[in-house]
Amino acid sequence: MSSHGPLPGELGLPAWAGIFDELARNRILYVTVSGGEPFCRPDLPDFMHLLASRPFQLRINTNATLVGRREAELLASLKPRLSDVMVGIEGPTAEVHDSVRGAGSFDAMMAGVSRMAESGIRPSFYCTVTPSNMGFLGAIADLALELGTALSLNPFVRSGPRLSAEMELQARQLGEAIETARTLAAESPGRIGGALVQTWAILEDIRSGRVEPRTGHGHSCAGCAKRMIVLPDGWISPCDHFPELRIGLLAGSTLRDVLTSPAAREFRERVEKPLESNPECAACGYLAVCPGGCPVVPWDREGPLGPDPLGCVRGLLGG
Repeated sequence: MSSHGPLPGELGLPAWAGIFDELARNRILYVTVSGGEPFCRPDLPDFMHLLASRPFQLRINTNATLVGRREAELLASLKPRLSDVMVGIEGPTAEVHDSVRGAGSFDAMMAGVSRMAESGIRPSFYCTVTPSNMGFLGAIADLALELGTALSLNPFVRSGPRLSAEMELQARQLGEAIETARTLAAESPGRIGGALVQTWAILEDIRSGRVEPRTGHGHSCAGCAKRMIVLPDGWISPCDHFPELRIGLLAGSTLRDVLTSPAAREFRERVEKPLESNPECAACGYLAVCPGGCPVVPWDREGPLGPDPLGCVRGLLGG
């Protein structure tokens, strides 16, 4: 997600088997295999079957461009452990989709989805909304729901050094994208979701006075509390937006040691620091009902974490 390219020191299967055992001992319930692109890994079939032999509910996140008949059959063989195959879609046509993911990506993705269908796999889709595709969300939804089970609409988050600022939604565009997502969700109940729909629901609750007042809370982040990522070299990070923020090495260690490490505690302490500690938030009339937002965008600022521009209630409501 942070567009870092290949990472060094990728672990082999024996080391991954040990990590999977440690996750199982700690009763981890859900595991999502993502990347990069998982199907770039030559031993992915063995990797996935190692996971499926443990008591996890599995999901896999793919661009589908490398999914042929054998890969689709692999996915089918992982049921019922495999609950969802998530495919990225950035446009309803090759012109729009390929402008983000590269020439030929749309046709290769469509071919991969077709191979999945032949094996009885209907994926869900997710779309990262940017200025280049926000005008096509209705057509994207039509295509995604024709080919798959659901569509998740999420705003672009600039969390990596190679990601262009031109992909960020400006305030007006973000508001328009939220309204469009709301309309699409209403037209297809239960099938359109994601951060944009969730943001609309939060704002609607605030407008209607249905939110219980809360004070003293920090940012809305589950990193190192309810979720984490295991990087290709066995290191743990709070989430896929923070691949450079490493809190401990799981390979050869215990999950408890990693999640109680000084780095993990420091992360949670900063995330949970009350919004009142930041002057920008302390003077806001929406402070008592603000959900906090994601900490990744303001993370590198000096001092207390400021507001998340994608989740700031005052910014979104124009107050």
